[in-house]
Amino acid sequence: MSLILNVEILGEFKKLTAATQGAETSLQKLNGVAGKISSGMGAAFAAIGIGFSVHAIVNGLEEASKAAIDDRKSQELLALAMRNTAKATDQHVAAAEKAIQKMQFSAGVADDELRPAYQKLFIATKDVEQSNKLLQIALDASAGTGKNLDAVSQAMAKSLAGSDTALVKLIPSLKGAKDPLQTLADTFKGAAENAANLDPYQKMQV
Repeated sequence: MSLILNVEILGEFKKLTAATQGAETSLQKLNGVAGKISSGMGAAFAAIGIGFSVHAIVNGLEEASKAAIDDRKSQELLALAMRNTAKATDQHVAAAEKAIQKMQFSAGVADDELRPAYQKLFIATKDVEQSNKLLQIALDASAGTGKNLDAVSQAMAKSLAGSDTALVKLIPSLKGAKDPLQTLADTFKGAAENAANLDPYQKMQV
């Protein structure tokens, strides 16, 4: 019911002016809407409904603005790293972003968390397609082991550079594996998406 009320509030508030002219008429309409939803709710709606909804709207706008700024910042940092380390073109950057956007919804992990992980893998590989595959492996491993995505991707980057010590220390089951990254991929394949499907609220937040 709160969702219905908020929708109605947003619709009716568009009719309110910056000054007081016409406010009384709009408030009467609001009370009328509340009355249709539930008899006797009009008084309570007038007392707390409007104030609460305006506060929620303001908070929502502030959070959305901050999220947009953080998102833009993380995009620029990733693009800069790609260009500096491998002279990536705009097409390379766009391809990376496309992969990240797809993964964030399938795995229920925010793109602001995915980009730093992707950056570590790209610096190690200098290849978009390979980094896309490795980020999916990192997501699956993170979901399957409960380890932090950033830590997993950092350990994988070190493994790509020739040292498996950090990766084996982070995920001991990889000890003795001839190809730790392939073993990691085979062991936890599909874990990220399965975990996300079991937590629809997390996916909804993303």
